[in-house]
Amino acid sequence: MKLTYSLESVLQNDFGEMTVCFGLEFQKFLSDLEFTADTDYRGYEEYPEEAFHDTLANLMEQFAEDKLELPLLFSVELDEEMSILGILFRYMFLLADKENFKTLCREYEVDKETEEKCLCDDTDCIVIYTGMSLQG
Repeated sequence: MKLTYSLESVLQNDFGEMTVCFGLEFQKFLSDLEFTADTDYRGYEEYPEEAFHDTLANLMEQFAEDKLELPLLFSVELDEEMSILGILFRYMFLLADKENFKTLCREYEVDKETEEKCLCDDTDCIVIYTGMSLQG
């Protein structure tokens, strides 16, 4: 699987300190969402794209405060009401620091430009969309 860069999220705390997180495979998440979700719900707080951004902001805040142990798997759900198929879906993500990401670079195909962005001094963490699953 080739990991591609597609998102940059920056969180600024009350003291002006920045936490920078790069996202890989975010376009794949949006594509999966387009395939499974009723887009009439886009913009709702419970819509998976909104839930992802809220969850990531919360995790980045915890990471900046050294309250988070990485790597961390997390997910957001698409409930049956918002699902085109009437089925509950879960979209999974991996949040990693640069050390964890170096290991992933050896296991997955990561192009040089993406690797450099993710490992540069300004980057604090990396979030990778790992796929979706049906919930029964």
